[in-house]
Amino acid sequence: MGSPRRSRRPGHHPGVAPRRRVHGHAVSEGRASLYNRHRPTRFGDLVGQEHVARALTNALASGRTARGYLFSGPRGTGKTTTARILARCLNCQSVPAPTPEPCGHCDSCRRTGHDDWLDVVEVDAASSARRIDEMRDWLETVRYAPVACRFRITIMDEAHQIQESAASALLKTLEEPPPHLVVILCTTHPWEILPTIRSRLQHYALRRPEAPEVTRVLERVAREERIETTPAALDLVARAADGSFRDALSLLDQLAGYGGGRVEVGEVMELLGVVERETLHELIDLMAGGDAAGAFTRLEAALDGGADPEQLMRGIVGQLRWVLLLQQGTDPREEWGLSDEELGRVRAQANQLPAVQVTRGLDLLAEAQIRIRHGGADPRVQLELAIAKLGRPPLDAHLEALAARLETLERAGGASPARPASDPPPPAPAAPPPVPEPAREPVPADREHVERLWPQVLARLEDEAPHLHGFLAGSRVEEIEGERVTVGVAGEVQARMLRRPDDHRRVEDTLRELAGRDLTVEVVPVAVAAPEVAGEPGPVDDEALIREIASTFNAVVEPHHEP
Repeated sequence: MGSPRRSRRPGHHPGVAPRRRVHGHAVSEGRASLYNRHRPTRFGDLVGQEHVARALTNALASGRTARGYLFSGPRGTGKTTTARILARCLNCQSVPAPTPEPCGHCDSCRRTGHDDWLDVVEVDAASSARRIDEMRDWLETVRYAPVACRFRITIMDEAHQIQESAASALLKTLEEPPPHLVVILCTTHPWEILPTIRSRLQHYALRRPEAPEVTRVLERVAREERIETTPAALDLVARAADGSFRDALSLLDQLAGYGGGRVEVGEVMELLGVVERETLHELIDLMAGGDAAGAFTRLEAALDGGADPEQLMRGIVGQLRWVLLLQQGTDPREEWGLSDEELGRVRAQANQLPAVQVTRGLDLLAEAQIRIRHGGADPRVQLELAIAKLGRPPLDAHLEALAARLETLERAGGASPARPASDPPPPAPAAPPPVPEPAREPVPADREHVERLWPQVLARLEDEAPHLHGFLAGSRVEEIEGERVTVGVAGEVQARMLRRPDDHRRVEDTLRELAGRDLTVEVVPVAVAAPEVAGEPGPVDDEALIREIASTFNAVVEPHHEP
């Protein structure tokens, strides 16, 4: 597993065409994808990960390098790219020591990321280092000194899929690594890596980029590739990529091929099923104004026009998120990418929609996404159901929906019926002194809702953390007090294991993600009541007991003779 794959002929890398220079960096041409041709080669080229770039640059400049690194983050955010840049910095042959600014011209800088470069090897841990035998093979190869560079560097992608026995072998190497070895792990699930391994690595968490950051990268690539497009089209592509640079550039490549070098709004909407932001504003405006029929008509028009239900669902979630943040007093951020006019519309929606209805809407859409992802439910039906409940709260029997209707009535002021025109108007009473409005208590978590979500929590943990699912077998929601959920498990041993910090945090994070609320979990053992026994036990019938044992084990009772 540790030996790299060989090229078919010297100097040729399968799937990689001759290289050209773009802004001083070597990039591929021809058959390679846009993402590979424009992959960053320096820390200064990273977009949206400035915190990681700064930390690694300072460490390299001061000589404080480590023998093990862990890069985590959502898909397509640049984990493997950052690992390759770090490998170039550690092994650049133009300088006598590791540098934060690799030259980009030496063999190490140019060939890092290619299969024929022995000193930097990339391994797919999901298929090539998952089992103990494969890990042992890798351990054999890393004992040898590098061929041409300072370090022998191994980049392991999907590191969370390494089996426990193989992870134990890797841990031993990380505890006492050879002086020439550097190990870089990349994963989307850092919590699934053994805590003992994480403690021996420098962990850098890459964040999901905002849509304007993805748009900035798309604009640069489109300009360098001479793709004709518009800011509105690139904004749609960025939002369809859902925070993944790789997906965004892949979509741009697909659209450019479809349009013959042009990317226009209509083609993006036709191929990707995304909707313009104006449609999202109109939907929220109609719901805020209480026009449920108009909201449903606009929704059906968007879906019939080719909009993808899941893309539309994500768009509405993003829009409601901005409304919720403004209602909580958050200042608008540049990363939202809203114009002054759009920001004014979102502010108006925040003033019209009750906060409880907004949170209920986010909760409804989150539940719909879970049913689509794990239950195979029809996306269009789930979106229509969520919008129907949002546009007409009386259709929603949930506690939070009732609170939203009460808040709407409070905002209306509880106006009394109009008097007949013939009656003289009553004298205006003296205005009472203003009474400060008492702070509203947060709506407590609904036990029925959490109990409905708990099987989904167990199902997800069964896929992602089987050991936790074993501890939680037979568990149930015992009590809910405010934001605290008390969960009963089968015994004290299971409760003690689930109170370990990493496992407890994993259970809480899963419940929070599904519930859309900041809930805490308390694990308690469930007492098993002893069976009631009527009266004192009577004397044991020896002969009846012997016959029962003989019948159970199919034995023959020999006659007993006194000596």
